[in-house]
Amino acid sequence: MNNVRILFCQCSRTDLLDPGTREAIASALGGMNSAAEVWIVDDLCGLVEQRDERLTQWASGDGSRVVIACHERAVRALFQFADCLLPATVRVVNVRGANAQEAIGAVQSLGQAS
Repeated sequence: MNNVRILFCQCSRTDLLDPGTREAIASALGGMNSAAEVWIVDDLCGLVEQRDERLTQWASGDGSRVVIACHERAVRALFQFADCLLPATVRVVNVRGANAQEAIGAVQSLGQAS
């Protein structure tokens, strides 16, 4: 997983992601820190609303990009709203409504897909 950037939105201002699932994903990503650049954010929607320039920095450059959040269409629309188009190669993992086991499986599959 060299040169992989992972962005995980904890959706901490909503109840869209079960707290146990949120913690399980964050823990699983914590084990990847040496293999990937992991950015865990409280609220992707809030960053987009502020048009945080770190989103553009995160999406640009070489290597694989993965967003762990909600529906792919929503994630891409959020980045577009922030004037930051995600390349088509960015993988979006939808963990909305997933249980902890499903979410961890999705995170673990990142290493196999890269």
